[in-house]
Parts: sequence; C-alpha cells; structure tokens
Amino acid sequence: MLLITHPAFYNIARLAAQAAGISEDRIVSIERPANSVADYTTLDDLADFGASKAANFFERRFRPGEAKTTLAFLSFSSGTTGMYPACLSNGLIV
Repeated sequence: MLLITHPAFYNIARLAAQAAGISEDRIVSIERPANSVADYTTLDDLADFGASKAANFFERRFRPGEAKTTLAFLSFSSGTTGMYPACLSNGLIV
C-alpha cells in the first residue's frame, strides 16, 4: 500500500498514515518540495527505481473487443460517494 500526496500536505499524510498503521516509508510525494531538507520518496524516485530493473511482466494481448469487457484497473478513492469505494476502468487510463 502506498499513500501518495502533494508535498504541501505531507505532514497531514504522515499523521493519517500513523493513525492507519501505515509505515512512513510508504508515503510518496508527487514531487520534491523546493528547499526541502526532508528525505521524501517521490514519484520520480519510484519511476527511476523501476527503470533500473529488468522487465519482469508478461504483456497481455487482448483479442479484438476483449479489452472493452475486461477489468484493467481498479482504483480506490477517498473521494467517492455512494456505495462503491472504487473506480473501475477497462478503457484509457490517464
């Protein structure tokens, strides 16, 4: 589990992580704040780490039309309302 936050809200994210029992090393900042002395892990750090590793996945090729009916991404959001706590996508993810 990762908690991704904007650097302006890092301290709030740290408190929320503590309350939820999430280790501080699981907090990722979208960017490194200017003039920061704190040691933040950023999205760029994660991308660099991943790029430094050999590919270890199997690329799935869908049959024609299959991508429209196959779940590709399930994203949980604290901003959802109603019954369902997740956003489902089987199309383009930006």
